[in-house]
Amino acid sequence: MSENVNERAHVSFLEKELDQLISRYKDDRERHKKTALRMKMSTAVLAATATVLLGWQNPASQEWFKNGALALNAVITMFAAYEVFKEPRKLWVRETEVFSKLKDIQRDLKYDLCRDPNLSDDKLSAYKQQIKEALEGSLDKWVKDKANT
Repeated sequence: MSENVNERAHVSFLEKELDQLISRYKDDRERHKKTALRMKMSTAVLAATATVLLGWQNPASQEWFKNGALALNAVITMFAAYEVFKEPRKLWVRETEVFSKLKDIQRDLKYDLCRDPNLSDDKLSAYKQQIKEALEGSLDKWVKDKANT
């Protein structure tokens, strides 16, 4: 009986860990996706506005337009620098990959638990190892990306 309770604790731990990881990666993925989109769109809108201001033909306010275009170009440069250093699109892609792997592991675990609620220690260890590999693979990619910049 105590063996079954202990095994159930391991299963509960794995399920809870998967739920937390999936939630975190889902939230991070969405945040980085939105940031990447905002950065791209902001850069495009500001670049277009700066171009229009530079080409505007109104002699009375020519200096104001040129100064505005200069300020917009400075903001574009800051957005571009943020994008280069933070790489929200790359983070979004990496977190989507981890999120998908974790969802697959969660689905497989739930399926196996439906078939046999008393999973062996070997099977539980295999699931734990899959989670660890998914997270380590993500970390390895991040470290390699940062080492190359």
